Amino acid sequence: MSANTPAKIQGEYTYSFKELIDNSKLHLVENLDEQQQVFAKMSAAGLLVEGTPGFVISTRLFHDFIEKNELDEAIKQLVLEYSYGVETLSSAATAIRALIGKGQFTQTQNQVITSAYQHLMAELGQPELVVKSFVPESGREAYGFVAHQECELTAICPQTLLQACIECFAALYNDAAILYREEQGISCPQVVICVSAAD
Repeated sequence: MSANTPAKIQGEYTYSFKELIDNSKLHLVENLDEQQQVFAKMSAAGLLVEGTPGFVISTRLFHDFIEKNELDEAIKQLVLEYSYGVETLSSAATAIRALIGKGQFTQTQNQVITSAYQHLMAELGQPELVVKSFVPESGREAYGFVAHQECELTAICPQTLLQACIECFAALYNDAAILYREEQGISCPQVVICVSAAD
């Protein structure tokens, strides 16, 4: 598998925090060990507390976004050009992030995210949400590598939530992340996006 080939994640695009608390085996990332890492980070951030409203967006959405926008081959080509010295790391990373930034959610993806947003807003009754991404660690002293990919943004409507998701996706392709994955032979990035109330 290349460094940019999506692994097929089963399950839904979104889950409520309550669903995660009730069933920790829901598929958010590729394997349960990595999922436990994400759950630990969410717990440390105070998100997996009984009664805390919010929802997560699974890695499946990111992989399907890349696939539906036909970005996988373009990303692989840019990484190869960097590997062969045709492109600098910085220019390849910038080009990949630009491609992701131009991507569009499918109608189904849009509807699922918007529906989860509307359910959360009905529960909260406040306009501002925190959108935070979590990336599982590889177990290879990856703290700095992971920290550079994780984002914390805000959203006040479905459109800004969708844009925040795309920004989280793009952050997976910063210079350090691409370099690390190439050196370690890590497959396609994984990310879980949490949407919750602003403090």
